[in-house]
Amino acid sequence: MTIDPQTLISLYQFKQHPDVCLWFENGIPKSRFQLFEGEKYRIYFPVHSSASYLPLICAHSDTITPTSPESIFRDGMIMTCLTPSNDRGPVLGGDDRNGVYIMHRLAIEQPDNFIFGIFDEEESGSLGVQTAFEVIRGLLPRISCFVGLDRRGNNDLACYSSRDFIRRPLNTPAFIDLLERNTGYFRAVGASSDVSRLAAEFRLSCTNFSVGYHNEHHNCEYTVVSEVEHTLNILRTKLPPQLWSARFPF
Repeated sequence: MTIDPQTLISLYQFKQHPDVCLWFENGIPKSRFQLFEGEKYRIYFPVHSSASYLPLICAHSDTITPTSPESIFRDGMIMTCLTPSNDRGPVLGGDDRNGVYIMHRLAIEQPDNFIFGIFDEEESGSLGVQTAFEVIRGLLPRISCFVGLDRRGNNDLACYSSRDFIRRPLNTPAFIDLLERNTGYFRAVGASSDVSRLAAEFRLSCTNFSVGYHNEHHNCEYTVVSEVEHTLNILRTKLPPQLWSARFPF
């Protein structure tokens, strides 16, 4: 087991974007990144990477409720919080603290392999990521694709379509085929996310990986720690090398 559940629990206590970003930055090699920062986003670009292209991998800092859970309970590999059944109450926040945690580990272990993005107000309609469009436009020649860490479950590759009446896919079939073959995860239908907004804006393929939370947006939300670790391991070792040598426009 390489994930310390207590470290994940500590992240669940933060709800404000600056606090989540500071948690993410604690322990990463900050000198290896150029930071692009706005009120609702932080983007970490690896200045020493020799790769031709880099995946932009992202998670969001907000949760569906503005307050933190008072108590988090762990039973083996499962973590949850208890709130009254008739109260929306604070949710656990695995959506999307689990994604932030996985990015934190990747930024420590593989700082040159990804561009990392943390965006606020995803739950309000991906407002934060839209304020970062101009920064991302400047980085676009180095970006191969957009990878989200904001999907329920344990083996989904969420795929998205454009929001117009034609409903164009926001990826190429070859991109998803490549990920399925290499990761063992499977395509699923997604509704909307930060990566779908990025893909629609910049015409680069996107997907969203499962990160081990379940029943999101409800007080019965829970995280399966082993599923968080599994996605971390997939991103460490199973992503296809083409993500660093080619771009995936559609």
